[in-house]
Amino acid sequence: MLRRHGTLGGGVLTGRYKHGEAPAPDSRMGRLLGHSLPGANRWARSLLNERNLDVADELVKVAAELGATPAEVALAWVARRPGVTSVLIGPRSVEQLRENLAAFDLDLPEEAVARLDEISHRDLGPMDGSFFHLVPR
Repeated sequence: MLRRHGTLGGGVLTGRYKHGEAPAPDSRMGRLLGHSLPGANRWARSLLNERNLDVADELVKVAAELGATPAEVALAWVARRPGVTSVLIGPRSVEQLRENLAAFDLDLPEEAVARLDEISHRDLGPMDGSFFHLVPR
């Protein structure tokens, strides 16, 4: 059983943030980037990386093709992943709740899923055990 939370990546996968554009100061990422706590700033930068923004760009394209929102597509995509039994959502408004719930009725075409899987793929490299030096004894 796998339960997925943080599915929209702090809003990154809603298409709200773009390559080469600073987040609006009043947005979640804008506030975190301007926060005095280094951890908040570091977390925001980790979410606003090139890979995640590339995935968000593709989500926007797929959503436009399907007449859906990027958030609907992202949630529908994650919900259909093998092993995922539930997706935790965290809407801040009734409108976001409606949008999030609509995702679970969205039927993603296999071609769209393949595109999203391809752009989000991470090559983790060979699992040769070289990371064992990181485990405390």
